[in-house]
Amino acid sequence: MKKHYTNTVCFDEYECFSDRLSQNERITAGQAICSRDGRLMFGLDHDGTLMWKNCTSGVTKSYYKDGFNTDSFVMDETAKFIVFNEDGSIGWELPCNVDVE
Repeated sequence: MKKHYTNTVCFDEYECFSDRLSQNERITAGQAICSRDGRLMFGLDHDGTLMWKNCTSGVTKSYYKDGFNTDSFVMDETAKFIVFNEDGSIGWELPCNVDVE
């Protein structure tokens, strides 16, 4: 069961449901994982932009900017970031470049 964090800065803008993301767990536009203190988020903005954000300072890092509010995001079992279009096709992906032993 997902825990919904409240009373955080990021919660004012996003549906913060956890501070961790499981493999193949789907995030939709407006949803994010957020730090426990509510300052940081990673997820899909309301327009489908995949991003990290410091909600107190406003500093952001966008990973995928060409999304739509109907897109969704998963991190698969190989830690690849994947944004899916509304029809289920892949709109963008970024493989993990870290060797795991």
